[in-house]
Amino acid sequence: MVKQKKNEINIIIYIYYSNTPIMSLKSDKASNYNLYRKMVKALRHGRNFRNGEMNPDGFVLLSVIHRIVPSTEALSIADLLDIVENCAKHRCSMIERDGQYFIRANQGHSAEVAEKSKLDPRKICELITVPLSCFHGTFQTILDKIHVSGLSRMRRQHIHLATAIDAKSGARKNCNVRIYINMAQAMADGIQFYMSTNGVVLTEGIDGILAPKYFSRIEIL
Repeated sequence: MVKQKKNEINIIIYIYYSNTPIMSLKSDKASNYNLYRKMVKALRHGRNFRNGEMNPDGFVLLSVIHRIVPSTEALSIADLLDIVENCAKHRCSMIERDGQYFIRANQGHSAEVAEKSKLDPRKICELITVPLSCFHGTFQTILDKIHVSGLSRMRRQHIHLATAIDAKSGARKNCNVRIYINMAQAMADGIQFYMSTNGVVLTEGIDGILAPKYFSRIEIL
């Protein structure tokens, strides 16, 4: 007699009674996550928000996202809450106010969205008051330019920094350069740093630039 592991039996029983193929379950999960990524993109870079639709704390009524990206309406509240809670990078937060759901991107907003919606980083993130060890992940191909011009927020509201090599967010996994920041010196010069809900260090630098004088060391990977 062939023995089966308990979890294998449970899966077979679940599939039998739900009448749902395994491939269908995987496909639904992938489809839901793709819809979620569309929401994240809209929250970070969407240009179709009307005045006042995004609050200074970054939260947007879920129905507004459905209007901007109609396909996301297919994602149920239960599935969305599950994705938001279990997303490894914790890209978003959700809250319920007066029976209505609101969602926001925890970081990564474009400068255009931030300016239009008057986003206040103090209402989205925590102001860092004690210097931390952190770095910006980048690539050797642009290192010479960074040596001269510093780190730029580009089109985003903030420059993104990571606090650990294994951080889930804050630096791309394929970067081959780490630029460590002398946060104490930068803070002494009046530059503010914030910690996002998902553990990313954010700063606007000065006029969107974190100058090379604030680099403590550079590691080539």
